[in-house]
Amino acid sequence: MKTRINAIVIALMILITLKAHGEVQIRVIDQDQNPVANAVVWLADSAVAQAATTVEIDQMNKAFVPEVAVVKAGQQVRFPNSDDIRHHIYSFSQPNAFEVKLYGSNEEKTQVFQYPGVAVLGCNIHDQMRAFVHIIDQGAAWVTDAQGWVRFEGEFPPEVQVWHARLSTSQTRYLRFSPTVTENDVGEIRLDLLPEQTSSSKSWFKSKYRQ
Repeated sequence: MKTRINAIVIALMILITLKAHGEVQIRVIDQDQNPVANAVVWLADSAVAQAATTVEIDQMNKAFVPEVAVVKAGQQVRFPNSDDIRHHIYSFSQPNAFEVKLYGSNEEKTQVFQYPGVAVLGCNIHDQMRAFVHIIDQGAAWVTDAQGWVRFEGEFPPEVQVWHARLSTSQTRYLRFSPTVTENDVGEIRLDLLPEQTSSSKSWFKSKYRQ
């Protein structure tokens, strides 16, 4: 038995070594093996360089698009309004609380997020609207696509921190995971997600985040 365990450990080490440099692929799934979109995979101690890009969270069809974004501490986010109605953006998440009062179609506002953490955004007019801005001050982070994938160049990480809105009741918690290396030489992370909030229960936002 001990020999078999040693062989498995060696095999995993070989797979990780093979992926040490080049494209790293990690897939996030839930407890039912379904892909998890809009999860954040964060390598806090990563030396991977991420170019500073302009981050934009639009408002379309009474929804924030995208729902999840990652920015560096001190980075500005643009908030255009592509709807033909007015919106009123706010966040009670300390220390990144802010408010952008009513503005209309084809207008644009900006907000700088100075402090590391997760800022939960809402609209004071449309309770169903929500978004999450992840502010990091070190390392690199990516948001999973519709199929649950993140891909980046660098070393295969032995451990990552993962966030998802349904991973904890606080909606701001990161958990640590060691990706399982599959036979396809990719990393896989399984999340046990909480039940999805129904539209009728979305009004919890204001009371939940008003500190």
